[in-house]
Amino acid sequence: MKAILTRRNVLLGAGAATLAGGAWVVTTKAADLLIPFFQKNLPGVTLDLPSTRLAIDDYLSANMTNAQQRIAVAAWRVFGVQAARKFHEKFETLTRNTFSYFLLNSNFFTEASPTARPIVYVRPAPGAACTNPFANLSPP
Repeated sequence: MKAILTRRNVLLGAGAATLAGGAWVVTTKAADLLIPFFQKNLPGVTLDLPSTRLAIDDYLSANMTNAQQRIAVAAWRVFGVQAARKFHEKFETLTRNTFSYFLLNSNFFTEASPTARPIVYVRPAPGAACTNPFANLSPP
């Protein structure tokens, strides 16, 4: 009887597993991983999912190359967003800045009660000087 566990079969199996694992990581979008993180940090708040995805894509595409985005998504996918944040300060900063960008460019701070209506991201106008709702543009 011929052995099933041959060197060739092991190498083919390892190659197939690598391809499947790579596809599992590459096909994931950053928004799919960050939205649950946002929801966990905003209990009771309803997020408008399409605009939240747009906010995440806007921030990451403006601040990272495609290669850097793939690395971040791979780390978030493999380790989870919370664990990656603890793993290295760059992941902590990236996650925090993405979350802050979404909140500052949404109706979160202008709603009397953020839990009353969905939080919607509004893309800043091209060339807008400042969209920070806390900016004091006319100091005393």
